[in-house]
Amino acid sequence: MTLKRYTLSSVRNRIYSVSNTVIGLPTQGQPPPTIELLIVAGGGGGGQGGPASNESGGGGGGGLIYIGTYARAPSYTISIGGGGSNYTRGTNTTVLSSIETLTAIGGGGGTYNSSNGMDGGSGGGGTHNGTSGGVGNQTTNPSISANSRTYGFGTNGGNGATSAGGGGGGAGQAGGNAPSPGGYGGNGKQYFQFAPFGANTSYFAGGGVGTYGNAPVGGLGGGGGAGSPWSPSNLNGALNTGGGAGGGVNGGGTGGSGIVIIRYPEIYFAANGTTGSPITSNVGGYRMYAFTGSGTLNIY
Repeated sequence: MTLKRYTLSSVRNRIYSVSNTVIGLPTQGQPPPTIELLIVAGGGGGGQGGPASNESGGGGGGGLIYIGTYARAPSYTISIGGGGSNYTRGTNTTVLSSIETLTAIGGGGGTYNSSNGMDGGSGGGGTHNGTSGGVGNQTTNPSISANSRTYGFGTNGGNGATSAGGGGGGAGQAGGNAPSPGGYGGNGKQYFQFAPFGANTSYFAGGGVGTYGNAPVGGLGGGGGAGSPWSPSNLNGALNTGGGAGGGVNGGGTGGSGIVIIRYPEIYFAANGTTGSPITSNVGGYRMYAFTGSGTLNIY
């Protein structure tokens, strides 16, 4: 056998001549071409009974938008919606970029006295004597962008009955009609990839329980439980989940505030500027930026 001799200089160029683009691997010197995006609005406040009618509805979960593959813009301006108190609607959450403004609609508040449940991202529950639950209009509201509707989630609140309030709608399930004995809060939507955020193992935007429902917690995704004279519970929706609040005899709870999460593979470079102190992590090969308060994110 004859051995062939190679010099170091003869192979050096071959070692370094294959670029990442040839073998299809991006480099950390590049921004991501797309991002994964979750937007959740504030949850609706729980209903409040009046002097002669105290069976009120639960608050609806905040509207939710999920886009698995969204074109990257150089920068995003983020406004996080707060939860509604008593029977008021939650506040919208928005993400503004050079592409468009995406708007998640605040959850509808529960009822007051004999009113219907309030419309919102998901609708609030109805009250005594059969008033209707509010309409979930995250997917239909013409005042928001087409992508906000196309990729949005929201459901209707449950109807009330003679002696119980309807449940607030969740992003993934409509609120329950009363009596049951009180309407249950609809479940939200689950996204395991955004752990540890959300509630009930990464659910977002659950609905609140109607008064006299006797449920300690609302729909999966931070919904508040029901209030009654014999079984008081935590009426408030969970923070940073968009959960609707539970209805109460002497006043409903406060809905959970919203959240925005942006995620992309960590093979691309990190964001080169943020404001608002987002929570950052690198888990499972992804960079994740979670905004629980308003701020900005630059990726260019």
